[in-house]
Amino acid sequence: MRKNTAIGILIILILSLSSFFLFYMRSSMEPATVIRKLQGLRVSAEFFKNSINRMPNDFTEVIMAGNLEYIPKLKLRLWKRITLSFGSSDLS
Repeated sequence: MRKNTAIGILIILILSLSSFFLFYMRSSMEPATVIRKLQGLRVSAEFFKNSINRMPNDFTEVIMAGNLEYIPKLKLRLWKRITLSFGSSDLS
């Protein structure tokens, strides 16, 4: 009886972990989507550079200038969600 209960709990645990893993893998972004979002950040930084004549220190400056609506969140496979923040030396 005790052995059957332990096996049942183990099976439930394995099924729940595998379903969570499958959900996580299906909900992450495709590489093309990530590249499009990063390209949008680069373009908005260039618009900022053309209007202010310098690269932004932080993307909040780009948002305040109206060149970017929000900083996109990226969900990569097997990685946590990250928010990008670049200094001016990273974008040159």
